[in-house]
Amino acid sequence: MNCQDPEECRKRHTQWKEWQERIIPEGEEIHEKIIQDMDENGTPLSMSKHGGKRELYRAFSPTEIKNAVRNGWVIEYNPKRMTLTILHNFKVGKGSYRPIHVVLGYQEKLKVVTVYDPRSKAWKWDRSYQERICFCN
Repeated sequence: MNCQDPEECRKRHTQWKEWQERIIPEGEEIHEKIIQDMDENGTPLSMSKHGGKRELYRAFSPTEIKNAVRNGWVIEYNPKRMTLTILHNFKVGKGSYRPIHVVLGYQEKLKVVTVYDPRSKAWKWDRSYQERICFCN
């Protein structure tokens, strides 16, 4: 599948990028607090019902997800939904890495909303999987 409306997505990407550049620092602060809570207070990383299904279906282990949260970086922050999207690339073999996007919700308690390999919809992302470039549904 490809982008259905490249011109509209270019406009939305420009707006999205400007907005994310302003708010990502706030998301990074939240991410740092999450890591600190996990490390110092033993705050568990629970899974939403959807996240648990996706973890199994998409073959990510709980350890890989926790490592991604600890070692990844914020690529999207949505203060209205209270979510962070974390990107991490973990090694799967000599010179071979698998990208992972972990969407964290932190409304009432910290939980994994979903987890996925962005290569499954590579056309929605730039080559590094750090910037969304397609906003089609």
